[in-house]
Amino acid sequence: MKKLIALVLALAVILSCVSALADYKGATVVNMKEQRSITTQPAGENPVEEGCSPVTGKPLVEQLDRVEDGFLGMAVTGEYCPVLVQHCGVCNGIGIGAPWYGSFMDVLYELPKAYVGNTRYMMLYNDIHPTWVGASRSTRVGYLWVRQEWGAPYFYIGSQSDSWPGMWDTNVDHAIQKLGLVSPINNTAPLEDRVLFDGIVSMGRAWNGPRYRIDDPNMGNNCNLVWNLPQEDLQVIGTGRTYKNHAWKFADGLPEGGDDANIIYVMYKNDKAMSGNLSNPNSLYYFNSFFEYEPDENVYYRYMITDLENPLDNPKPFVEQRAENVVVSDEKDHKIKCDRVEGDAITFSNLILQFVEDKWPSGECPYPILTGEGNAEFFMGGKHFKGVWKRETYEDRTVFYGEDGQEIALQPGSTYIGIVDYNVKEREVRYE
Repeated sequence: MKKLIALVLALAVILSCVSALADYKGATVVNMKEQRSITTQPAGENPVEEGCSPVTGKPLVEQLDRVEDGFLGMAVTGEYCPVLVQHCGVCNGIGIGAPWYGSFMDVLYELPKAYVGNTRYMMLYNDIHPTWVGASRSTRVGYLWVRQEWGAPYFYIGSQSDSWPGMWDTNVDHAIQKLGLVSPINNTAPLEDRVLFDGIVSMGRAWNGPRYRIDDPNMGNNCNLVWNLPQEDLQVIGTGRTYKNHAWKFADGLPEGGDDANIIYVMYKNDKAMSGNLSNPNSLYYFNSFFEYEPDENVYYRYMITDLENPLDNPKPFVEQRAENVVVSDEKDHKIKCDRVEGDAITFSNLILQFVEDKWPSGECPYPILTGEGNAEFFMGGKHFKGVWKRETYEDRTVFYGEDGQEIALQPGSTYIGIVDYNVKEREVRYE
């Protein structure tokens, strides 16, 4: 209780600071399509200091005090073991849709789900694997493109089957075939040969994995499925797998140069805040957010915007959910009952906005182009930096470069990567 009170007080202080600083209409608008003449230098594999995480750059021993009973991950096992989990996107991660144990994630990817501005998340856990992650839902082809650069197991609940003739095929099963991956559908291959785990396909079919439905009438079917990561670790990850080197470059201190950026607005719908019935959290959809830099902690707090005209009026803090008093209520159908409580605020040490083309063969069917190159914006240590991203093939990792043409050095800690399509009518990034 003391922890929760402290969190509420801390958020109140932050909001009061933000209110004194923020001027959305006067903030600098990022030119997504700015021509940038940056000559990039080839980036190799970044070395990883022994005892440090390749994903966050933090000493693993310093993270052990956050580990709870039943948690696994690199901080506990010493083994690099990234896991990707699809988030449902309900309420865009606030209220009933808040990520379960989201403060433990190392990377959060946000991609557009619908042309009008809806988004979903992909969460990466490596340093610490909490007991429960989710809530999870269906995947799209763009998340498969991201998964391919990590080479990590990917857990989701169902997939998009829509498809159009031609090259912009949004059918996930077709994308799996093109990537040469083992399909999760009716799959009898050994667990160590699989990287895709579909919670819809698996239940009662080829693989009865430990995903659970929350037995709670207050939660709709679109946000009540969660994965038990430690059980996944034992069944899937703890099989002697090897993973691609995806180590980022990390800085020793605060970044130099750049211009001041204490508040960053990320708008997937820049003409209004989208909302449903405010009394029903299952119909509440906010897909615009702002990040506020806290210098004492060197992290960014995130808030979902409920009113674009006055973005600091009634913002919703990005806070995780946790589970207490968990009991299995139905072994056969994998149902659990638990008390859902609000946990810690979800913060980030690095913000990356990656601008891409998205072909949108239909309004609900994104086809982001995540190979090639494009512009990128970086926010670290209260500063803003311009740059570019490059990725030759889906098998390569995306490399982010600063204006000097070198791979940019991140701050140790978690990273937010917002993948924003070049849709200047709808999308917008501002900072002040």
